[in-house]
Amino acid sequence: MGTLTTLNSILSNPETNVEALGVLRGELDSHEKALEVKANNRNYLAQGVQARASVRWGNQFKQELNTGVRVHQDEHDRFQWSDWYAMRQGKMYKTESGKAGTDANRIDRALALSAHAQYSLNLKKLNFRPGFRVEQVNMEKLDYGKNDTARLGSNLNRQSNTQLAILPGASLGYQITENWSAFAGVHRGFSPPGVDSNTIPEASINYELGARFDRQFMHGYITGFYTDFSNLLGSDFNASGGGGTGEMYNGGAAESYGIEAGFTTDLFLGRSKRWGLPFSISYTWMQARFQNSFQSGNGDWGTVVSGDNFPYLPEHQLILNIGLEHARFRIYLQGRYAAPMRIRPGQGSIAAEQQTDAALILDAGMHILLTREISIQLRAQNLGQNTYLVAARPAGWRPGMPFNAQIALKATF
Repeated sequence: MGTLTTLNSILSNPETNVEALGVLRGELDSHEKALEVKANNRNYLAQGVQARASVRWGNQFKQELNTGVRVHQDEHDRFQWSDWYAMRQGKMYKTESGKAGTDANRIDRALALSAHAQYSLNLKKLNFRPGFRVEQVNMEKLDYGKNDTARLGSNLNRQSNTQLAILPGASLGYQITENWSAFAGVHRGFSPPGVDSNTIPEASINYELGARFDRQFMHGYITGFYTDFSNLLGSDFNASGGGGTGEMYNGGAAESYGIEAGFTTDLFLGRSKRWGLPFSISYTWMQARFQNSFQSGNGDWGTVVSGDNFPYLPEHQLILNIGLEHARFRIYLQGRYAAPMRIRPGQGSIAAEQQTDAALILDAGMHILLTREISIQLRAQNLGQNTYLVAARPAGWRPGMPFNAQIALKATF
C-alpha cells in the first residue's frame, strides 16, 4: 500500500513525489487505496437574543446613554470520515466507503454573555463618547474519539475554558469648520482562545486618528490607525496550510498600522434630478509585523523571527467605483487593485517565488427595476479574464477567481 503523503507535501515537493503527482494528475493508474478523501461533514448552530435601551437628555449639553445585553450560543459538530479511491485511466473510482465518525468525532460549543454601555456628551463642537463592554465566554469541547461512533462516552475527552474580559474604550470628535471634523479613538480588543488552557486570549489596544470632509455631494475621510497586540491568535485550519484541527495557538506580540483614505461624490453635482453619476475611490496602506520569535507549526507562519512582516497582507489596496443611476436602473463598474503579498513571514524585499501576483480586477453590475416589486440583478466579475496567483495554500499555488457572471430575479411582497 505504501506510505500516505499529504497533498501539500506532494505539491510543495513535486520533484521528490513524481509518482504520487502522476496519480493525482490521472497520468498513472494506482492501487485500490491510493487516494484518501476526507468528508468534512459538519453541522453548525448559531442562536441568541439581545436587548438594547437608550435614553437622551439635556438641551445645551446633549447627553445620551446606550446600553445592551446579548446572550449568544455557537456550536459545530464534526462527524467526519474518509473514503478511499483508486485512479483508473484518468478517473477516480471509490473503492472503500468510510464509516461516519471514524475521522473526527467531536462537538465544539461556546456560550457568550456580553453587555455594553456607552455615554455620549455633546458640547457644541465637541463630542465625547466613553464606554465599555464586558464579555464572558464559556467554551467546551467534547471529543468522543474515532472508535466511539455511537457517542456513548466510553472514552470521552472533555475540555473547557472560561474567559472574562472588560473592554473599555473612548472616542473624541471635534467640528473644526462647517465641512471639516476631526476624530480620535482608543479601544481595547479581545478575541477568546479555544479550550486549551495553554492558549491565552488575543488582546490588543487599537488607536485611530483622522479627519472627515462633508459637503453637499462630496464626502471624504483620512484615518491613521495603529494596533498593538500583546498576544495574537493563530488558527490551525486546512485552508491556511495547517492540519485542520481548528485549534487556536499563541502568536505572541505583534503590531499593525496604516492609513486609509476615501472620497465619494456625484459627478453630476445635483444638476440632474433624474440621473446620478456616483463615483468613489478608497485606498489603504498597511503594515503588520511580529514582535517576537517563535515556531508556530502552521503552514502560514512557520518559523517566525521578530520583525517579520505578516504573510497574506497586501501593502497597498485601491478600490475605484463609478456608476450610472436612474429611477429604473443602476449600472456600476468597479476596479480593485491589490499589491503582491508574501506567502511566508519575512523581512525586506519579497523573493519572486515567495509572493503572490499583483491583482487588478474589473467587475460590473446592473440592477433593473421591472416593477415596484420585481427587479433583475446582473453581476460579472473579472471582466478582463485575468489569471493571477492569489495564495500558496492550502496545497500549492491557487489562482484568483476566473471570469464569472450571475443573474438573479428578485421579488418583494
